[in-house]
Amino acid sequence: NDPPAPVRALGFERLKSVRPRDYAALALVLVAAPTLFLSAQWVRLDMANDAAERELASLSEASAEVVAARTRAMRAQGDLTAYEGLNRTHPSAPLAVFAEIAADQRASLEQFIMREHALELTISAPGGIAPVDLVAALEADPLIEGVRLEPANTDGLWRVFAQVQTEAGS
Repeated sequence: NDPPAPVRALGFERLKSVRPRDYAALALVLVAAPTLFLSAQWVRLDMANDAAERELASLSEASAEVVAARTRAMRAQGDLTAYEGLNRTHPSAPLAVFAEIAADQRASLEQFIMREHALELTISAPGGIAPVDLVAALEADPLIEGVRLEPANTDGLWRVFAQVQTEAGS
């Protein structure tokens, strides 16, 4: 009982001589090949994951300063909103007015105190100031009124007292 010619050409008759050890070797190859492939893929993905974690840590560290600045800005925004609700002027507004005028007078700020609507400044003007010009310049700003200027106990120091308008006007 010989197989047909095409089957003989494929060499199937040799399958009769295959031993159990050959089947075991074939099974081992069929199991080992995908296992090795999947193991290599796992190692590659683990290395890529480690690289991504390192990059994320680096980016987190680099952005920490920006996140902190954003947090401070959001807190400052909340503070400004609270000032608006209290119908009070934020201290930075009269401070900005004074800084601009002081630069023209060649004076520098030594002390800044703001309580409610009362403003008290101590300025240093070693080269001297023009008191009338300083008072006029401060009162020219609609935010500041009732300016009073006094010499301090030390030469070149002056104390400025004023009232600060609220946003709605006091």
